[in-house]
Amino acid sequence: RVQHLRMKIYCLLLDALPWNTSGLPEAAQKHKLEHLHHVTTGMFTTTTLLSMFSGRLPSDLVPGGVGYLSHNEDRYYDWIKPEAKGGHLFDVLGDAGFEVRLHHHLDYQLRMLLGYRGDDPLREFQNDPSARWKHVTLTSPTPSLTDAHVSTTDFEPSLVPFSEYGDALKRDAFYDSEKRYIESLQRETSDGKNLFFFTQQQDWHDCWYTRTKGALHGARERTVAWLDLWDFSEPDAFFFVFSDHGYQVSSVVDPKDCL
Repeated sequence: RVQHLRMKIYCLLLDALPWNTSGLPEAAQKHKLEHLHHVTTGMFTTTTLLSMFSGRLPSDLVPGGVGYLSHNEDRYYDWIKPEAKGGHLFDVLGDAGFEVRLHHHLDYQLRMLLGYRGDDPLREFQNDPSARWKHVTLTSPTPSLTDAHVSTTDFEPSLVPFSEYGDALKRDAFYDSEKRYIESLQRETSDGKNLFFFTQQQDWHDCWYTRTKGALHGARERTVAWLDLWDFSEPDAFFFVFSDHGYQVSSVVDPKDCL
């Protein structure tokens, strides 16, 4: 029985990571990645992803745009509602026969990308009778899995993201889990079902915004090392590696915050 390779699109978010001082230019050259200007970038993660996954400006969807203190308001979610079907990339991908896989930081993604707003968005997703997102699967890092031959299905979804970058032992276990997950993901084949994969790499972002001094040193290098875990020569695969906003955001938008 012949098993066919599928097309994979990897969308890898390096949250708030600057370009010139992080080792990214060297990593891009090493992995033969092309440097492009990201025209949908906003002031913070939600506005950037909103433009990427809707194809529109935040002000096209919410009068006056989407502010950092207002992006949980009811009006933000109008673009995700079923009656707005066709304006969400995940709907388009589902109609085209893609599996959409979201990995890590699921509480944020379930709320801001899929529109679940209750106390337990994971349970809402799993029990959703509409089946709108039946083509979406969820996974999370699982440091307790130590078998080198694990499958991505072993990485069960969790709403609790990894954030203990200041604890060297836990941090190493997290990155070891990511290594096994990435290897398993890139080994996957399927009979014609394509994959769109999205994940958020938050090491630098979390260390910077929480001012975790013990972890901040080395956060950029760890992020680049995480990129090195990927096989960018994988056949039938497209990689989009991007940063969503700057890291010194102020009330006056400086050029460094408009990537």
